[in-house]
Amino acid sequence: SLSGKVGSGAALGGVMGYVKTYTGSHMYNYGKVSVVDAEIFYIYMGGCVGIGAKSTALTELHNYGEVYTDENSTCGYIVCGGVLGYQSSNHANAESTNSYLRNSTNSGPLNISHNDLADELHNGTNTFYYRIGGIAGWTQNYIENCNNLEGGKISCKADLFDCTDMFYRNCIGGLVGYKTVSKIHNSHNDATVD
Repeated sequence: SLSGKVGSGAALGGVMGYVKTYTGSHMYNYGKVSVVDAEIFYIYMGGCVGIGAKSTALTELHNYGEVYTDENSTCGYIVCGGVLGYQSSNHANAESTNSYLRNSTNSGPLNISHNDLADELHNGTNTFYYRIGGIAGWTQNYIENCNNLEGGKISCKADLFDCTDMFYRNCIGGLVGYKTVSKIHNSHNDATVD
């Protein structure tokens, strides 16, 4: 669990917060991954892994715990997934690289509530958003045989800062909130999205 004034940002996961150029398999999370009463510019959070950077190959990751932020937390942006928060790639064709998420499931609910930080705390960037997915919040890599199961219900309540010059990129998906470069193969969502 993360709470209090954190500073610029954090990566939070039930098994690992941040990994880079890593190959791993058979990871299981049964606990709650939560942000409570926090003030933070950005948060990447996942049931198993917060951030998988560069060439990160992950297989058989399974989350059974709740991923949660409360309405008392103020955040610049949130990237949140049932299994994985964010996975990056430096390759144009993610399918041909060693960067992927395979054979993984989420059975835990995602309950996301937050208040956006006031404009002065954005340091002039004007880019706050949320990206939430049953498997991954944001991915640039190949996803195969990954399923968000019935228990992985997604619920998001966000109090968006009311200003016309802000740039919003708010994306919620049963499997992936936001996808760039990547491909998704043989994967499905069984849960509701609110």
